[in-house]
Amino acid sequence: MTGRPIALSPARMWERAMKALILYVLFVVTGAAVAVAIGYTVEKEVSSTASLIVFLALFFANFVA
Repeated sequence: MTGRPIALSPARMWERAMKALILYVLFVVTGAAVAVAIGYTVEKEVSSTASLIVFLALFFANFVA
């Protein structure tokens, strides 16, 4: 190895970008589904106000993490 970075073709760069975008969307959708499920459980067990707070906290934490 020469230590030089490997040059990628534009098609290969596009492919990697699309894979990253698809992974991001999958993680966001999964996180949103988990937030809804937990929020719904809190709503049934505690109250709708607590559910809203929990849901919003989890939903926005999904984008930070």
